[in-house]
Amino acid sequence: MPTHQDVRTWARKFRKEYGETLADHLKFWKKSLGIDPDRMLRILGFGPHDVERLEPKIDLGRWDAIAEEAGERGWLVDGLLLDLLSRHSYNWRALGEELRGTKDHREEARLTRRPGSVETLHLVPPEGRHGILLNQIADGGPQALSALVEYLSDS
Repeated sequence: MPTHQDVRTWARKFRKEYGETLADHLKFWKKSLGIDPDRMLRILGFGPHDVERLEPKIDLGRWDAIAEEAGERGWLVDGLLLDLLSRHSYNWRALGEELRGTKDHREEARLTRRPGSVETLHLVPPEGRHGILLNQIADGGPQALSALVEYLSDS
């Protein structure tokens, strides 16, 4: 459990590095949480064709152009990430490690019953899972934050 002083220090560092514009914010999130460019663009609501078109802009550091195209979706994602960070006491390093280190939830679970065992079935095939999570993020509401965590931690 972090001390009050730890949280104040992390919050102070956060304010310093977070920047003022949406472009600054998006750049901060990508860098500090280690979000790969494809995932960053997908959570901002861009489709596969847009991702191909915009990925070079990330490589060139053109966050202003990406923020402009993302518009309100960018602010929505920024707000969700801010909420998530506040739940981690503004310790973005710990949050990034947690997102990258989350266990693979797609492991096959086994349920036992008499007289043997039954394999559980996944309701959504892995290729459809990301689309559903991205839709939940875009819809906002109470499920958006948990969908964002799941999407960013899903390898």
